[in-house]
Amino acid sequence: MLLKPFVAVAAVLVCAQAALAQPMPITQRHAYEGQRRPAAQLATVFGKILTMPLASPLAMTMIQKVDGKSVRGLFESGCCDVVYVLPGSHQIFVHHSVSLPGRYGTGTLTGNLAAGRVYEAEAIVSGDKVAFRLRETPPGYVLTYKDLRPASYPPTGSRQNSRVVPTTD
Repeated sequence: MLLKPFVAVAAVLVCAQAALAQPMPITQRHAYEGQRRPAAQLATVFGKILTMPLASPLAMTMIQKVDGKSVRGLFESGCCDVVYVLPGSHQIFVHHSVSLPGRYGTGTLTGNLAAGRVYEAEAIVSGDKVAFRLRETPPGYVLTYKDLRPASYPPTGSRQNSRVVPTTD
């Protein structure tokens, strides 16, 4: 009856794979004072989380502060996926980590951000070093869940198949 242990191990692996494939919730913050504004009046900055099935570590680039102010929620220990800011010059403090072998880096990105534009806080990893850049996306770019969690969505050949991230908390 060697089949039963094999089936049990296969079931555990399938469940683990399914759990890893589930999209992780995203955190969004409006990092400005006053009433909420439409996306066309704001600049959007995002980081992303990359998870690879079973064998690969979790890699994430998250936003911790905007202009020296934390964007963490009251009960959150982590960072933020997406921040919305008013147009103008901003300092975005980011954190990038890879769970295995436990590497991480932090940095401050400075940029003059435009209304209606989307920017990626991109980590560039080379060996043990992590550098960052603020990458402006093309005009008309629409942020989707696939941008934030690319490994959670199978490649489809088209970004139009991904759901758009709403600009609410």
